[in-house]
Amino acid sequence: MLPVILAAVFVCISIQMFFAYVQMKNMYRAIGEMRKNNKGKQGILAMGSAKSIYSFRKGVVAAVVIDDTDCVIDYWDMKGRTVFSQLKRNEKYVGLTVDQCLLEMKTKKEQQAFESVLKQIEEVREANETMKTIA
Repeated sequence: MLPVILAAVFVCISIQMFFAYVQMKNMYRAIGEMRKNNKGKQGILAMGSAKSIYSFRKGVVAAVVIDDTDCVIDYWDMKGRTVFSQLKRNEKYVGLTVDQCLLEMKTKKEQQAFESVLKQIEEVREANETMKTIA
């Protein structure tokens, strides 16, 4: 009986790992598409996430390109609780400023993921300023 249970657990973990791999591959494809679509434009690409403290609640991952004037150039998000979730383009926030986006977002998780993106972008900008002062 024990070998059957162990085999079933192994199969389930293997299936979960396969779908996690597929999800990551789709995410890298979407990021590559974002980079290709925004090539030549001034902007910073960053990703942020927000998860629930409970394991089976929905989480949000956001991939955003923001220009120097804090305007959203491109916005993709992934919402869900399983490995079947995929990054999808969300045109609703494209063209809005950062403050307008935060006001438009309906869920707390979306806002937290977007704030995580903003934090990363601010860190990149600070690093760029440091590099300018050194040079």
